[in-house]
Amino acid sequence: MTTIALPTLSRAAPARMSWGQRSNALVHISPLSGQVQTVELPGARWLLSLEWPPLQEADAGIWEAFLASLRGQANRFTAYDFLRRQPRGTYRGTLTVSG
Repeated sequence: MTTIALPTLSRAAPARMSWGQRSNALVHISPLSGQVQTVELPGARWLLSLEWPPLQEADAGIWEAFLASLRGQANRFTAYDFLRRQPRGTYRGTLTVSG
């Protein structure tokens, strides 16, 4: 399994982007009493939806190559939030180290 970086295209950002998470849970509802039992298992998965405006031919080729490099579900990729270019909180700004 290889981790691949999301490619940088000549356009700055996708037209739309949404993040989500799908939990790994089992639910059983008793047919007799209607009682609900839920068990959450490890292994929640992140969901990412990207919608790009019409791409130029070169960018379309880069994107197709990226999708092919994932080899279905064999590889993983890293991505960042295109809508939040700067981190929030303590990581924002310049890092100073005093010796």
